[in-house]
Amino acid sequence: MLEAGEAVAADNVAAIDSLLRPMLSFSKKTVARSSGYGGNNFLRSIILTIVFIAKDFSRFGALVSRLRREKHVELIPVVTGAAGLSHLQDASIDLVIVDEQLEDMSGLEFINRLVKVNPLANTALVGALPEEEFHESTEGLGVLLQLPRQPGEQDAETLLAALNKISGLLQPATVQADL
Repeated sequence: MLEAGEAVAADNVAAIDSLLRPMLSFSKKTVARSSGYGGNNFLRSIILTIVFIAKDFSRFGALVSRLRREKHVELIPVVTGAAGLSHLQDASIDLVIVDEQLEDMSGLEFINRLVKVNPLANTALVGALPEEEFHESTEGLGVLLQLPRQPGEQDAETLLAALNKISGLLQPATVQADL
């Protein structure tokens, strides 16, 4: 008798899944993130969360302007490395942009510390290291790319393309069967 009940339950789950699948167009990440906001945010848009850590944002006007034009990007400015580490501990963040020198530590030191509290965070480091030195100093730290000291709109495009390539977050995904 129990087996028949399990079969009916499985059929019900399959029927519900086939009815809901066409109506839903959000990723697992969106579902997980939405549950933490309270209210009725269940079907909210996919948001690409970028934490930007710098002591002076004046050099980054073109980069910030381009990122803000992306309707699914949320930029969170942070001024010190310590505040950034506190904010990012176990947080679900898509990208962290780090200036080469913060008020309280270097950008590279910040990334080394970040890996210990949030090892899966993707990062971009602002700086002017030669390519070989950059790769050697950031190896194993999850740094996607180095941005120039005064990044422009094209640098924002490159950054968004790199994120899109590794995560697919900029394109809404359909619900997976194992949701």
